[in-house]
Amino acid sequence: MISSRLAFTFILSFPAILVADASDGMTAYRAADYKTAIPLLQAATAQSPKDPLISAALLSALVYEGRADEAADAALADGAASPNSPEITAARGEFSYYMGDMASAEKLFRAAIKLKEETPRAYYGLYRLYHAASMYRSARLFCLRAHEIDPGDALITLAFFRYLVPEKRKELEGPFIAAHLWLYKQFERSQETASEMKGELNGRKVFELEGDRRETTLPLVYLRDGPAHVRGVASKCRFKARGHSGCCSIPGRAAF
Repeated sequence: MISSRLAFTFILSFPAILVADASDGMTAYRAADYKTAIPLLQAATAQSPKDPLISAALLSALVYEGRADEAADAALADGAASPNSPEITAARGEFSYYMGDMASAEKLFRAAIKLKEETPRAYYGLYRLYHAASMYRSARLFCLRAHEIDPGDALITLAFFRYLVPEKRKELEGPFIAAHLWLYKQFERSQETASEMKGELNGRKVFELEGDRRETTLPLVYLRDGPAHVRGVASKCRFKARGHSGCCSIPGRAAF
């Protein structure tokens, strides 16, 4: 159940998301309109190259638009220029997450919180990590904390909807979708991709035969606990995966 303070914060702040003006880079970024935000943030960075908030927003936007090469350059440069910026540290964590380096991502998210406890994207990053690891209770707490700090961040709000009671979610989700069509299109694409990948993986067999089926004789080996005691027998087999091969033993009970 969401605390009354969290729910009250969300209701008060929600209209600000709806009326956000995407002409400003930071406003577009907070509305999760990253495609619009990037050129605006790039122009702002050119004018204020040492502003860590703008640099962090640009890095994060590049990550969510999948512009990995540019994001890699930005993460390296921003980390060197502002190593103690909690916002840049959190954005670097988002880049690590995107690149699949979960250990580095968690380290950076926690470092950002240590630098400044109220770093919403660091908590949001931990929410994503823990939810992906099926640690749902901790993920929920991280998401609620992220939204409590910054209820005006549309990406965080989208995750926050997961934890609203159905009646409240139904009431608020419609106008939110209408105001953030680009965000929901991106979300739907990611869901479709995940569904397609799941279907393809489920359709594959764990073991696939090479050639026709035929009878064969399997050599068996003893499994011993000591020189005078046989625990069972095992059959050696070879396996071949994409780019890898090896052998293993399949144990069975001895028939004595």
